[in-house]
Amino acid sequence: MRKKHLAFILISIFILLLSGGILFYLYHSAVYRPLSPKFQETSSFTIASGESGLEVACRLKEENLIRSDFYARIFFNLQQRRDLFLQAGAYSISPSLSLQEMFNLFQHGTFDVEFTIPEGKRLEEVAQLVSEVLDITPFDFFSTAFGNNSLEGKLFPDTYRVPQDIQVEKLVNFISQNFKRKVDGKLQEQFREQGLTLNESVTIASIVEREAKLDEDRPLVAGILIKRYKSDWLLETDATVQYAKTSRLCQLGTECNWWPNNLTAEDLKIDSPYNTRLKAGLPPMPICSPGLKSLTAVAQPLESPYWFYLSDETGKTYYSVSYEEHLVKAEKVLGRY
Repeated sequence: MRKKHLAFILISIFILLLSGGILFYLYHSAVYRPLSPKFQETSSFTIASGESGLEVACRLKEENLIRSDFYARIFFNLQQRRDLFLQAGAYSISPSLSLQEMFNLFQHGTFDVEFTIPEGKRLEEVAQLVSEVLDITPFDFFSTAFGNNSLEGKLFPDTYRVPQDIQVEKLVNFISQNFKRKVDGKLQEQFREQGLTLNESVTIASIVEREAKLDEDRPLVAGILIKRYKSDWLLETDATVQYAKTSRLCQLGTECNWWPNNLTAEDLKIDSPYNTRLKAGLPPMPICSPGLKSLTAVAQPLESPYWFYLSDETGKTYYSVSYEEHLVKAEKVLGRY
């Protein structure tokens, strides 16, 4: 009996040692051996600000740059415990590098250019901004981002780090992927709870971005716009009229005030699907790129008895229940109806 018990213990120890050896070998291979040692070509791999080791590991595996995202996640977690972290930036890597070598690169931002897309910019403005820091013309960026499925509203406002020589297609894809990360499943579920599609939500958020000057007003303005939209009321927002006006007057690549404050009576009569003073429903597309606070305001709107609002030059917003009350406030605050 003792011999059988001893044999069982020895076999168990052997199996444990063998399993441990196999796991160690797989881990060592995944971390320290490149996937394709003789592969010569490199590709651009960009880590976004705030992107987790899990996300990076998955993308490295999806792009066939490493052997295993499972062991990569373990490796990244172990490095993090040593206070070694991934740095946002653009890197030139290939499967000829081991995961350890990649991580050594990822600790240093190798990006060449950093630029910020502010909240509330329309596609033409983003195209101009990009052309000022990269060797990409406004026309190339605009045509690529507009394409068959316009990314208006989905060029997420953020700070980006990219190589100086990045191609326009990769740049547009990188920025749009950031939108997909930020507008995640939880936020999209909240949009659906409001009875809105993703495109409807982004469009309303783009209007909120331009209409509400202060963050604390965004949920209330979003609630009013959603209520008017669902009740088949005209939205009657100045921002959409501004978009319609400058879409006709301003040329891509030239200096222009894309958001003119002083709209005339003629401007309010512009025949455009974006003129919500005249056209029912939402504009065909978003009018700008909304920030996360405006998107969240649409996902979590504030209910109120108000149907009208207006803002003064300081950004303060005044709310009204009735049209008559709105007219009184317009005359008092703005000096006009």
